[in-house]
Amino acid sequence: MGVTVEPGSDGGRVLVVVQADVGRICRDQGALMATGGAVGAVVAGGSVLLALFGDPVALLAVPVGAGAAAAGYSMGVSLYRRRVDEVEVALEVLLDALEGGG
Repeated sequence: MGVTVEPGSDGGRVLVVVQADVGRICRDQGALMATGGAVGAVVAGGSVLLALFGDPVALLAVPVGAGAAAAGYSMGVSLYRRRVDEVEVALEVLLDALEGGG
């Protein structure tokens, strides 16, 4: 996070620019999404291979693999959004405190 203070045009005010880097949050959630996708691919692929080698009932697990992939993606997006929202709220509280004088 970076804070930049610049003098205002009327001499009595200042412009405060706050930037939050959520790159780490994005990488963490991307890893969760990739893990869910990988687990789903392994389950679905393994089920297809088992079905090809004589156990057609194994095809029933293909939707489970697809569901695992979809769940991993959905959870990753949801957790990312929640964590970014928490950062946004924290910054708003900080700015409100600065504006109110403490």
